[in-house]
Amino acid sequence: MRCSNFGTVSHSCWIYRSVPFSKRDFRNSTFLHYLCHVCIRNDSLAGVVIADSEYPSRVCFSLLDKVLEEFSRQVDSNEWPSGSPNVIRYTGLDAHLARYQNPREADAMCKVQAELDETKVIL
Repeated sequence: MRCSNFGTVSHSCWIYRSVPFSKRDFRNSTFLHYLCHVCIRNDSLAGVVIADSEYPSRVCFSLLDKVLEEFSRQVDSNEWPSGSPNVIRYTGLDAHLARYQNPREADAMCKVQAELDETKVIL
């Protein structure tokens, strides 16, 4: 089973197991090196990120917060439950995913932590 198929099948289960206005991490025994990060807003809009287990959870949730906020501004809430990718046009995801490939560039705290780690090695 490819990871994309795994995510497509499993994301509904993870969202169902979460409560509104929550953020949770899930690990599946099939894909031990990946974590699933689920964020459900209080308006029931949810997002899922599947990332390598070494990718910082805080950065995943930052990505989810930004994407969900932008999505909620661009797409009418009446379209959320019944909409499909063929109908809903949200174009911001690719830019966010490209930016978040490197957590150091996407997140200021990761950048500072990396610089501290480099300084420790030098000392």
